[in-house]
Amino acid sequence: SKVPFSFLSVSMSADRFASLIGEYVPEEEKVVDALNGRRFAISAAIQKSLQEIGPLESVHGGFERMRLDACLLESLSLCMQAGLCESAEKRRLHEDDLRAIREIGRRIEANPASIPDIATLAREYCMSVSKLTRSFRRVYGTPLHAYVIAAHLQKGAKLLKHDGFSIQKIAEIVGYNKPSQFSADFRRRFGVLPGEYRLRG
Repeated sequence: SKVPFSFLSVSMSADRFASLIGEYVPEEEKVVDALNGRRFAISAAIQKSLQEIGPLESVHGGFERMRLDACLLESLSLCMQAGLCESAEKRRLHEDDLRAIREIGRRIEANPASIPDIATLAREYCMSVSKLTRSFRRVYGTPLHAYVIAAHLQKGAKLLKHDGFSIQKIAEIVGYNKPSQFSADFRRRFGVLPGEYRLRG
């Protein structure tokens, strides 16, 4: 619909991906291998492409389905381009640092409420705070703090849809001391308050 949306990651099977790009890309298996597990920033072009998809309830077949397929292919091509064209800065990261940053990213996605402050996290991975924040942004395309907040809110949205917890309890589960701050951040992220989001089912 017209409700704002966000996501941390999107995945599909290698076979499905290969079948989608096979008509357009030679040696699609090599492209699949190159993109497998690759992370990239959501650029303004990707955001614009996703916004042009429009409300899915208006797609009933025929011409609407053709237009939807075209929009999705455009979004996929932009994501592939972003994933294949890593910045030189990212490629210069030491392999051990890159491995550490990706491990931190996985920890955030799995349990954002368990992530300590940046100084503690930097000590855990034997990095300076500046190196950690700089390296994380190179790999994920967004500041570490913003990534953690997005993960908190993504988990909160999932709990609102599938569990019977109160909003105050959900705020606590995802790491907020103040439910009011959770509600304010949630509204900035999704465009509605947690209670409204839950009612929309």
